Amino acid sequence: MPGLKVDATSLLIDFGAKENALIMMGEYWRFLTPVFLHNGITHLAVNSYSLYILGTTVERLMGRGRFLFIYIMAGLWAV
Repeated sequence: MPGLKVDATSLLIDFGAKENALIMMGEYWRFLTPVFLHNGITHLAVNSYSLYILGTTVERLMGRGRFLFIYIMAGLWAV
């Protein structure tokens, strides 16, 4: 149906994807929010499964605080 198609790029930007022009306008939170955005159910499923398998082991070895720090820093580095 015409008019019902959703543009994935603009939707991701609306939900906080990294957009340099918006960051320059002061939306600095866009450095962190892309860590939690996914481009489809497959992307979400693979990331969730990987986080469950690897994350539980790393958290057990390093502790919750260190794991959270590493997770967020890796996400910021990837952006």
